[in-house]
Amino acid sequence: MRRTDTAPQREILSSRLTGRAHRALDRNRQEFRPAPEQHVSSQVHIQNCGVAADYVDVELKARKGPLGTANYRISLEAVGLENERAFVHLQYSYTYGFVGRLAMKTYLATSGSEKVGFTLIGDSSDPEPKFIGGVRGAIERNTMRYYLAIDAYLGALATPAPARFEQSLERWFSATELYPRQLREIGRDAYFAMKRSEYRRQQTAQ
Repeated sequence: MRRTDTAPQREILSSRLTGRAHRALDRNRQEFRPAPEQHVSSQVHIQNCGVAADYVDVELKARKGPLGTANYRISLEAVGLENERAFVHLQYSYTYGFVGRLAMKTYLATSGSEKVGFTLIGDSSDPEPKFIGGVRGAIERNTMRYYLAIDAYLGALATPAPARFEQSLERWFSATELYPRQLREIGRDAYFAMKRSEYRRQQTAQ
């Protein structure tokens, strides 16, 4: 079964991706660790599909993901605009089998039952707007996390290498806190402790 969703409310986003985007994404392969719903690291391969002075089109792919998911594909297009800004189009898809379906069903029936995505399904003028939930909501949250992870990674490139990892964590966590209803999972201290532990394990394994 293939599940594909581009989260219409968040599919086209604006971010400061100009020259640094070209420099960071113009590589045949690199390791990139976003923070998906289950907080599981994945090795993602980056492939250039098109690069010009004011345009970049890349695909990020991973063969394996958490809980039986596989064939992750993130497509990112960016067109340069004025004032060092860019128009970004992001798409995200993956496949999953029985284990993945069971895990999603369990998650949505327990800890994820009150979670929502970004698409409004009620009246936008309502003082308490209603957002989509379920599988669609989970996919929208993950899509947003991947986008914010890319932006945090690029934003940290100007930081000296020794402090770059910490800066990328700070930028990602601060960005997710702008959407607490959708993206808040754990506190700042717990998040930093978890990511630092992962980073140390990765460094030891190299």
